[in-house]
Amino acid sequence: MANGSGDSFLAGVILGGIAGFAVGVLLAPKSGSEMRADLMDRTDSAREQLWDRTGSAREQFMDRTSDAREQMEELLDSTSQRLEEIRAEAANVASSFRQRVGRNSSSNGEDMPVMAEFESAPQSDEEERV
Repeated sequence: MANGSGDSFLAGVILGGIAGFAVGVLLAPKSGSEMRADLMDRTDSAREQLWDRTGSAREQFMDRTSDAREQMEELLDSTSQRLEEIRAEAANVASSFRQRVGRNSSSNGEDMPVMAEFESAPQSDEEERV
């Protein structure tokens, strides 16, 4: 019984394919050569559209990549400038610290500098960040 139903299904598929082909040939508005030519035209048109779209997408990608590169360079430049400013501020603070330490050690005559001036002095926001 299982073998018979498989054979009938296969026969139905074959008969359905033949019937579909016959109906397609009878109802086709164009001849075979015209259909092939039309199909080739549509294929060429689809290929051209695909190339246009990929070219457009490639251009957009390159533009966005270029924009991102420019933004990264600007960010790097501004970061480098800020880093130089911070280094200069740190150098000023270190210089000021050395001057104060030298002044305290020479005025007290001790080997160890007196840090009372720094412990009691209020700190500004910039000194806290450094």
